[in-house]
Amino acid sequence: LKDKYGISKDSIMSNPAIANQLAFGQNTDLVSGSTEDITGMFSLRAYPQGDGQEWKVKVYTIEKPKSEADTIFLYKQPITSEAVKKALFERTSWEGNDGTTKKGFANANGARPIAIEIDGRKQEFLVSIHQPTNRVVGIPVEQVKLYFMDKEGASRGKSMYGVAFSEDQIKALCEGKAVRLDGCKTKNGETFNCYVQFDAAQRQVVSCHPGWLKEAQKTTAEAELGIIMGRDCRDVPEEEWESAIVGYTTILDMTEESILKGNDFVPGNPRYLTIVKNFPTFFSFGPQLVTPDEVPDVLKLEVQSVHNGEIHAKNTVDHMTHVPSRLVSLHSSIQGWYAGDVLSTGTPRAFHIQDGDIAECRIVGPDGFEMEPLKNPVVDLKLH
Repeated sequence: LKDKYGISKDSIMSNPAIANQLAFGQNTDLVSGSTEDITGMFSLRAYPQGDGQEWKVKVYTIEKPKSEADTIFLYKQPITSEAVKKALFERTSWEGNDGTTKKGFANANGARPIAIEIDGRKQEFLVSIHQPTNRVVGIPVEQVKLYFMDKEGASRGKSMYGVAFSEDQIKALCEGKAVRLDGCKTKNGETFNCYVQFDAAQRQVVSCHPGWLKEAQKTTAEAELGIIMGRDCRDVPEEEWESAIVGYTTILDMTEESILKGNDFVPGNPRYLTIVKNFPTFFSFGPQLVTPDEVPDVLKLEVQSVHNGEIHAKNTVDHMTHVPSRLVSLHSSIQGWYAGDVLSTGTPRAFHIQDGDIAECRIVGPDGFEMEPLKNPVVDLKLH
């Protein structure tokens, strides 16, 4: 690690959080490092070898976000085409699934054509930015053609959403252009239109404009009690859990449930849980921090999921499967806590939200105790 990435063993082992993440086989928090080509942030992961007595550490590279002003390299050659650089970071407009005009960033994975010289020979590439790492990825156009045709030039019969690509569409896709597919079908037979483009990073054809997310068919909101940690800590005994916190707050936690459980476009998968809870605005908390001395008995607090002003579900904290003392202690023995971390404890029940709704979290207690509620309007970006 030190020779290849500039990351010393001492710097890793002196960081308890990262050392424990390695021991548990998790991707670690980011650490600074550098190679011959880049200086950036790296995530590590350890894998047992053979009988488990020896471990191998793999490095995941995460570069700083790029912009038009940056010098961008492909196969160690600088991309000098300002048109290509602009296209990678441009904002654009397109026709959404509902027939209205949308505006936003073009899909960073939509490939752009560029010619670069390698070993004295100019080659045509399609170039994309790999979104998770911000790395530039290129694929020779000749390889793109093999995606659609065999070596003899015969079509492989590629299709998407039930629509076969025509020769003209294949030609356009190999040139890095977006093409419109009309008459696409969902699993239940409903039709829609969309634009697609070849993605150099994924090496396949993808929907090229994410402004409408057809897969999002049912978003739910959950009211929860939030616990805010007051100090960096690990291995907190259950009986001492309150010594580790600074207070409580209200939380609204969102889930794109239809992607998690499956719908017309994607099969359900519990591994999608991180994805379906991490769209922008899907987590909010506050507006008030209530200190522990203001709460006589946290177990008697009642959490209410409120939909358009009506209580959808409610329950008291003492009915949780895992009460706050257990949650704080349990997670302190896994990833540990940093001061300012927010723990979402769970919900009495989620409710389906739609455009124009109001989602609300209320927390009340005995003797008239009441936190300031968290109240959010719902805007469906597929419709606006």
